[in-house]
Amino acid sequence: MSARTDSTYDYTTIDGLIFALYDVISGPAGVEPDWRREREIFAPGARLMPSRLLENGDLRCEILSVDDYIASRGPYLRDNAFYERQVSSKVDQYEHIAHVFSAYESSVTPDGPAFARGVNSIQIIRTKGRWWVQSILWQSAWNA
Repeated sequence: MSARTDSTYDYTTIDGLIFALYDVISGPAGVEPDWRREREIFAPGARLMPSRLLENGDLRCEILSVDDYIASRGPYLRDNAFYERQVSSKVDQYEHIAHVFSAYESSVTPDGPAFARGVNSIQIIRTKGRWWVQSILWQSAWNA
């Protein structure tokens, strides 16, 4: 299932929320991701924080709102075939909060070879009858 079609997601389970998180940004080139669905995944005030090592060894971490993420990553996701999938995860939950440590890989086809791998550290909360992403900190390695 790709979020770039008219699909629905189950946000009442952690697995459903994590599936939606990866699915909504995955799809063929030339198709705009469904940004309304992207916004549905995140709690108000949520943050997305990509990190990467610079050539000099320093760590750079951006702090983005959902709209910042859409503005900065949207053109790439629209113009390029991009599929991201979870390959393993570890979930720690305590009542209405949970942490998901999710390893992923990225490719240009749904099941193709990975050109990048990484890990997402995802903090989620359960309120109003469903799970929401509160924050994601991630690190990728290109040319996996």
